[in-house]
Amino acid sequence: MGINTSKFKAIYLWCLLFGIYAAEAQQTTPSHKLDYNLETNTKNPKLTVLDYNSLLEVKAKLHTSQFYKAYENLLTKANNALTEGVFSVTQKTQVPPSGDKHDYITYGPYWWPDPNKPDGLPWIRRDGEINPLTRKGNIDFEVKDAMFNNTTALSLAYFFSDKKEYANKTLELLKVWFLNEDTKMNPNLNFAQGIPGKNTGRGIGIIEFAGITNIITAIEILEINNIMDAKTSKA
Repeated sequence: MGINTSKFKAIYLWCLLFGIYAAEAQQTTPSHKLDYNLETNTKNPKLTVLDYNSLLEVKAKLHTSQFYKAYENLLTKANNALTEGVFSVTQKTQVPPSGDKHDYITYGPYWWPDPNKPDGLPWIRRDGEINPLTRKGNIDFEVKDAMFNNTTALSLAYFFSDKKEYANKTLELLKVWFLNEDTKMNPNLNFAQGIPGKNTGRGIGIIEFAGITNIITAIEILEINNIMDAKTSKA
């Protein structure tokens, strides 16, 4: 059976526009010596996760029937993100075991207080049933997803449209989540996927930050286009 090339191209574009196309990184240095020099990145544009030249090729063809629908969908997501607020780990209702709301915290979603224990501890597993305490702003899972998704859509919308309002909002989201003293996340996942009464965090919690690769792309897009100043870039 032959390959449906039109369907393949549509899927390829979709991946490019939403930042999940795993092209080979254009690195010339070992991964432990990545070059984050802002001037170098501006003069010789490259992206760590996506292929920069492939993105440029798509940009040149955005208004063709091949790409336009996906582009419209991207702009819709970005326009919605413009009207939404910023996101911070300090917005949750729960307090991490450290006592510091700047620490990221999530609980295993299928774990519930034990009804047979006065304090409900340790929590017990109820397969397939999500504990509402693990969602709805009680912890950081959903606000993190919103930040990652909006930052991705806005940065790519800026790349393809050159409209600075998308870039400015991207920069605001990054600063609030990572840099501003009152709102920044401490750089750890020590309390991710915890189970009260059993542990304060589990190694599996690291999977919740798989989307950080899209944040790397967003930062690099702002750097390449001189939207992010050197001090913010270094931070």
